[in-house]
Amino acid sequence: MIYKKTYQVEGKIITKNEITSLINNILSKLSNEIELNLNIKADFVDQSSLEDNAIELLNDIYFDKKKLKDIEIKIYCNHFDDHIYITLNNNYYSSSISLQINEKKLYDSICHSIEENLNLMDNQNKIYLLSSKSWGYFVLYIPIVALEVLLILILNEVFNCKISTIMMITLMFLIPSLASMYIIKYIEKKYPINQFDFGESSINHFRNEKSVFLKIIGFVITNILLPILVSLITK
Repeated sequence: MIYKKTYQVEGKIITKNEITSLINNILSKLSNEIELNLNIKADFVDQSSLEDNAIELLNDIYFDKKKLKDIEIKIYCNHFDDHIYITLNNNYYSSSISLQINEKKLYDSICHSIEENLNLMDNQNKIYLLSSKSWGYFVLYIPIVALEVLLILILNEVFNCKISTIMMITLMFLIPSLASMYIIKYIEKKYPINQFDFGESSINHFRNEKSVFLKIIGFVITNILLPILVSLITK
């Protein structure tokens, strides 16, 4: 009987040590397999790549100097057609670990190793969900529209400042749409679905943008207040 499973890797900070540990743990489980093969390929954003059949590939200077795009790891046995395929990346395509094993006990053991390794990985800031999920746009859009409405009401009722119909339509529909799209792109850049962490000396090190919320709030307020002020000045 053939056993198959796929794990999605999302919201993780992936270190070199964790990749190495994952490979070694799987190889140790498959140590009794015949014709065991390992292939590791790393692609970088400048279109260059590295490929080898040894874990030492991860120590190459390229990982310090070049921005990593993705890593593909294939562990397979030609005799039984058992295999584990690992794809890890930090962009907006799916990272996954899939396996096919023909023996139940071995399958369970490898699954346990994979799950343990994934659980040990540090988690990303949940803000990445706003750019990676389809509902993220609406989560941003609705509060911005609500803030726009609140400011318009305050200006009309408290300060008795009348805003033109054209400007009101712009504030209610156009600016929230543009602001939401900009914020999603900003979060996409600062908080990818996964991040590689090969150490502080590497260009592929973990980045924690602590001031991201302040920047987003500042952007929203600026893009709400400026059109209102322009509208009032040009009346």
